[in-house]
Amino acid sequence: MGETQWIWLEQALKQEADLRLIISSYQIIPNQRKQECWGNFPHEQTRLFKLIKSTQAKGVIFLSGDVHFSEMSLKKDFDYPLYEFTSSAMAHHHNTKNGQPNIYSSAPNKNRLHGFSYTADNYGEIDIKWDGD
Repeated sequence: MGETQWIWLEQALKQEADLRLIISSYQIIPNQRKQECWGNFPHEQTRLFKLIKSTQAKGVIFLSGDVHFSEMSLKKDFDYPLYEFTSSAMAHHHNTKNGQPNIYSSAPNKNRLHGFSYTADNYGEIDIKWDGD
């Protein structure tokens, strides 16, 4: 990101909010892959995590795509469980037809939640219930 974007994000994270969705075309938490991800930019990835901590921003959830499969990641070594939901496979026909791992989804991710990914056609949907538990 450019410096103007970092300044904007810092100001946004300082605002009071119960939920913060940070959306990126690249995955943010996974950093073991050789695919496009924030892990390929370790200084920026670290800067983002430090910024969330320094602003004391609560309720951050990452949404990402561009990996041709879906998975959930969890960064456990943080002040609170930091989740990332990745969804991207509506138009990529190289995925398996039965939802089993392929070469892309089998790439390492030590933060992968439940140890699996999903490769069949899919999309993500967010349903926020403010009056629920």
